[in-house]
Amino acid sequence: MKPFFLLSKIFAGLSVLVCFYLVLIANPFRIRDSSGADAHGIVTDREIPEFRLYDFGNFLFTKSSLIGKPYLIYFVYGNCKSVCSVGISKLENYASRRGVSGYDLALISLNPEKDRKEGSNLFKSVSRWKKAPLLLFPESRSEAERLARSFRLSVVSKSEEEILHSDYLFVTEGNGKIAAVIPDFSGTKQDLSSVLTRTFRGN
Repeated sequence: MKPFFLLSKIFAGLSVLVCFYLVLIANPFRIRDSSGADAHGIVTDREIPEFRLYDFGNFLFTKSSLIGKPYLIYFVYGNCKSVCSVGISKLENYASRRGVSGYDLALISLNPEKDRKEGSNLFKSVSRWKKAPLLLFPESRSEAERLARSFRLSVVSKSEEEILHSDYLFVTEGNGKIAAVIPDFSGTKQDLSSVLTRTFRGN
């Protein structure tokens, strides 16, 4: 009986260690490579993944299109009823504030087949924005999910209509790299411009 009890304790301990490893070390969706951080923004200074996206006019948009201009990048889809529905409503307000107004907005669809339709909820949700965002569409939903994961965004297709995803706002500074990530964007209560100023400008 004692050997069995001892083996069960060892097995339980190893299971806990494996879980900690998967969550804290091997987790592919964890934000890594941080060279500095504060409570709201994580500086990453890592390369933007390669991609091929298309705007509504079918103009090709690639990683090189981000060079020379700062962008806020947000993954979203029109029928989202959870994190991105809140985030997309906040993003337009944040983007118009001092300190952030120089950043262009790029929204990448996680459900491009539906969102490419002009009457989709994605178009309706941004049609009255003062600063029109750049709407970008991968070739397919599977390609959208692959791209999101290459940005280290957690994505799970729950159904044809629902996509669960983590809520990150990616910031680029025009040099081909992700300058920082604002985690839990829809939940942040702070002015994004002050977050960016503290995180990137050193103020």
